[in-house]
Amino acid sequence: MLHSPSGKRKYSRQRNISKADGEDVLRFLDTNNPAYQHELDFLVKYCKHLRVRSRDAAKPIIYEIQKIALPASQQKFTWKSNKNRVTTVQNYYKEYYNLELEFPSLPTLEMRNGSYLPMELVDVEPVRIKKITDEQRALVCRSSSMKPDIYYKSIEKIRNDPKQQCFEQDPFVAAWNLNIDARMIELPARVLPMPEIVYTDQYRVTSRGVRDAEKNVLAGTVVDSHDVTHAIHYDFYLNSHHGALGTSRPTHYYVLYDDNNLKPNEVQMLTYALCYTYSRCTRSVSIPAPVKYADLLATRAALYVKSDDESDTESISSGPRIPTNEEVDINNSIKSERIVLNQKLPPDCPFFL
Repeated sequence: MLHSPSGKRKYSRQRNISKADGEDVLRFLDTNNPAYQHELDFLVKYCKHLRVRSRDAAKPIIYEIQKIALPASQQKFTWKSNKNRVTTVQNYYKEYYNLELEFPSLPTLEMRNGSYLPMELVDVEPVRIKKITDEQRALVCRSSSMKPDIYYKSIEKIRNDPKQQCFEQDPFVAAWNLNIDARMIELPARVLPMPEIVYTDQYRVTSRGVRDAEKNVLAGTVVDSHDVTHAIHYDFYLNSHHGALGTSRPTHYYVLYDDNNLKPNEVQMLTYALCYTYSRCTRSVSIPAPVKYADLLATRAALYVKSDDESDTESISSGPRIPTNEEVDINNSIKSERIVLNQKLPPDCPFFL
């Protein structure tokens, strides 16, 4: 109700309200009957096509909500197995299941197969994830983000609290004769120069006007000190994006195989330059564009994968989710120009993270 039209009017002047009380919601709806239909219209947008599980049968049956109907005491249907008698949902459950509904005034749920179920007798099928709205995404960002200076002070507070950092009293630390320093380590770092990106012969990307109000680590900061990296393997930390909200988190890179004999600075510059080639953003992103595209492709492919144990007892006819037996000519359908990031790289050199 917090995000419904009536809920926004009711809770707009109240702060620090994360959820609405059930009795408060019922009391509000009883005193605002004209707004009841608007609340149902708002609820339909979130409940339509939602899969629920019935609890009145011996075996749980999965349904898909089509719309919200009248209350159980008013919604009528034709009882075909009982001489096509017209009855209400409330009377049907009382006569057939010998069950008295506790909330007959609540709206019933009309399923895609035409059946009606009371709200109190269904459960939402678990692990059904829906894309959050822009308002919910902004709320999550505001609630979970923390400025770097506040984040630093919170870590220092925990480290300096003897009740939370009792390393001296830990029996395992004493058994191994370890000495733990609770202070943060200071390491040398370098800031890589921003690559020059030319869109046309007249327009170029510059760093003028770029400001970091959150006082985050600068974009292009790289740390490859052996104090935090592997002693033998070649790895490094690179913060390639400008932190617009919260505290920036660098990406840890491992060089698996280098057949181009690039120097460490050239590998880092190549990685940093690829972070500016992402088509959806005019600034740098947190990881190189090829890796970002692969992550988006894997996320999209996961949406088409249907679990083997997922069952649907409704008579729903659906075709294949992925087109089959289709031939795609990649050479003629995909056209792009090669961007030269480093002269030492061969044309067929892949990028590994």
